[in-house]
Amino acid sequence: MPIRVAIVGRPNVGKSTLLNYILGREAALVSSEAGTTRDRVGAKVDIGGLIVNWIDTPGHRTTEDSIEREAIKQSSAVIRSADIRICLMAPDASESSPFFQPGDILVVNKSDTPSAASLAAAQGSSHLISALSGNGVEAVLEDVKNSLIAPEDLNFGFRWDFLGRM
Repeated sequence: MPIRVAIVGRPNVGKSTLLNYILGREAALVSSEAGTTRDRVGAKVDIGGLIVNWIDTPGHRTTEDSIEREAIKQSSAVIRSADIRICLMAPDASESSPFFQPGDILVVNKSDTPSAASLAAAQGSSHLISALSGNGVEAVLEDVKNSLIAPEDLNFGFRWDFLGRM
């Protein structure tokens, strides 16, 4: 099974925008309406030779919408079983994900907004990005790779494809 990287966070923090930026195409629907992502969207992503299954998950919130509620419930198991989670926050949705665990990567999006830098400092995040422009995204991807591959294996020179991993 390939390494799973789950992107988690509240609605409208930019999870789908980040996936689309990384892929260089529109794989996930993006809207200003909270609850647009109702099902997880997965894609294989090459992070400097490390092939991972990147999973964009619905924003976690309390909702009356039964379909969205079921999507959130189903994505919870995927999030918990991920090898690493990227917890995405934004100034307009600064509450962190309930799934954030030690070793996961905390990222503050919307770096073009005035309060993003202060949120990153308050949360202790070294990653301040713009998922829309891509500013800071390469550093996050490098951090993901360094978190998943042992330092002595980073100079392997080939792709790390864990499709055959047991």
